[in-house]
Amino acid sequence: MLKFLKKRIYNDETGAIDKILVTLLLIIVAVGGVIGLSTWTANNEDMLEKQALAEIEAILEKDVPAAGDPDDPGNHFGQFK
Repeated sequence: MLKFLKKRIYNDETGAIDKILVTLLLIIVAVGGVIGLSTWTANNEDMLEKQALAEIEAILEKDVPAAGDPDDPGNHFGQFK
C-alpha cells in the first residue's frame, strides 16, 4: 500500500501532489470546524437555554396573563390594545 501511494505521489503528472495537499487541507479544516462547533455548542448550551426560557416567559407573561388576575381585561390575544 505504501509503495502504491509513493508511486501515485511521485508520478510525472503535474499537480498530483497539489491535489493531495489540497484534499488533506480540506479534511483538516472540516475536522477542525466540526470540533469547534461541537465545543461551542457544549459550552454555550446552558446560556442559550436560559435566554430562550427568559424570552418565552416574557412573551407568555405579556400576552397570556395568569387566570383570575383582577387587572386582566380578558384580552388574551392582544387584539384590543
